[in-house]
Amino acid sequence: MRRPQACLAELWRLRARAAELRRRGSRSTVLRRLHLRLAELGRNLAQVDRDKATGLLEFELLELENIFALLVLGSFIGLPAPPVHLTLQLLPHMERELQLMLERVSVAHDGLAEVVSVLGEP
Repeated sequence: MRRPQACLAELWRLRARAAELRRRGSRSTVLRRLHLRLAELGRNLAQVDRDKATGLLEFELLELENIFALLVLGSFIGLPAPPVHLTLQLLPHMERELQLMLERVSVAHDGLAEVVSVLGEP
């Protein structure tokens, strides 16, 4: 039979070991939570980067369309015009740009109309 002091010492060692395991468990839980949050942050940053890249591409496309319109229809503002047969072939692709240009010409001297046209129709 074991002595009571030895049993108590063993009990205290077991309690200390259990407390240590609980602390480790809580550390691993904290580390797991931290890992999950960092992974979520990484996904969010990647999404933000994709959104910014998409926005920049859309802006660049709009600017390229404007440059294209100036090249094809530049004779209206005094730029040298491309050959007529080339302009006539490209004209069907310029429908949206022509409509936009005609809208801008109609409100060219009215600042309030320009602001309202940017906001859109009610």
